Amino acid sequence: MNDQEAVQPQPPPAASAVTTAPAPASRLSEVGAAGLTLVLWALLADAAVETFLSGAPVRWWVAGVVAAYLGLTAAVWRSSGDRFGWPVRATASFFVLLGLLAFTAWLPEGLIDGVRMLRQPTSTVLSAVSALAVVAAGLVLVRARVLPWWGLAAVGFLALYGVAAFTIGMAEATPYPDLVRGDGLWRLLPYWLQGAFIGTLVLVPLAVVVDAVAQFGRQRAAEDQPWRWQQTVALAMVICIASSSVARPDQGRPAYRSRPR
Repeated sequence: MNDQEAVQPQPPPAASAVTTAPAPASRLSEVGAAGLTLVLWALLADAAVETFLSGAPVRWWVAGVVAAYLGLTAAVWRSSGDRFGWPVRATASFFVLLGLLAFTAWLPEGLIDGVRMLRQPTSTVLSAVSALAVVAAGLVLVRARVLPWWGLAAVGFLALYGVAAFTIGMAEATPYPDLVRGDGLWRLLPYWLQGAFIGTLVLVPLAVVVDAVAQFGRQRAAEDQPWRWQQTVALAMVICIASSSVARPDQGRPAYRSRPR
């Protein structure tokens, strides 16, 4: 009887370890989200202070929205405790910052004398955000796997073309609306063939459409990759910023002399 009991199979000792294995990764992502949230809070506070001290026409909007958001965040944090985790706070802070840029871009002088940040003028801030959006749009189109190899090559070229236009524009302190309207690379070309326009108003909208169609095609998209919808909305907000440059010709320099590059 003792021999039979000795040979009976025992439950696998690693069963409990399997359930606890994801804990370190979860803790690491939580720490990363907390660090990102603190950085975004600092950027929001910096944007409010620098924009207000610059005397920009949009300063009251920026200072008011940032103060209201940070105050609401503190109140919700105190009342709800850990109900809203760091990833939620990071996402909310990111969209408040990007929403400020998109909203103020449509206010008077918002494209050239709007939000300032990190001791950089408005045009540099908007150009940097637009360049990052062009890179993200290129990655979306490449990962979608709906284009042949030559289409992927074209997307890569257009993404580099757009990023180069914004980079040179920042180096030359070109006003953001002028950059989108044609004061960029190869000025002899029509504005709709230049890098800033193609990047933000052709490549980014195409990425938004492709990404949205891909999400609707997945039955469990919200459970599998919920961050993808946030990415789509963020790209759409950058389209809002760039389109204000075309829709509002009063923004920017009165005129500039075209010269070939």
